[in-house]
Amino acid sequence: MIIKKEGYSPVECDKPLPCPFCGGDAELMQLAHETRVERVGRKSKTVKVCVLAANYELTSDTFWFKCANCKCTTGSHKDTAQEAAEAWNLRTSA
Repeated sequence: MIIKKEGYSPVECDKPLPCPFCGGDAELMQLAHETRVERVGRKSKTVKVCVLAANYELTSDTFWFKCANCKCTTGSHKDTAQEAAEAWNLRTSA
């Protein structure tokens, strides 16, 4: 399935199953990052910063699913929407 979220490029992944705890809908969460060079005194270092807003369409590099109802998540963040969907769909209630 293709998931579209305002401000982000569309991504494709398996359809997420309902929440294993409450049956709620799964919502894809995503973040985009940029690398920048920051100067610290006389030295500079490369850092990864999260882009919170932009006047252009963001391309995400971090994904996870969250239940829209009970707010449980897949846990660790994934590099692709497909990896996040696979992690979400493997979850079971205890």
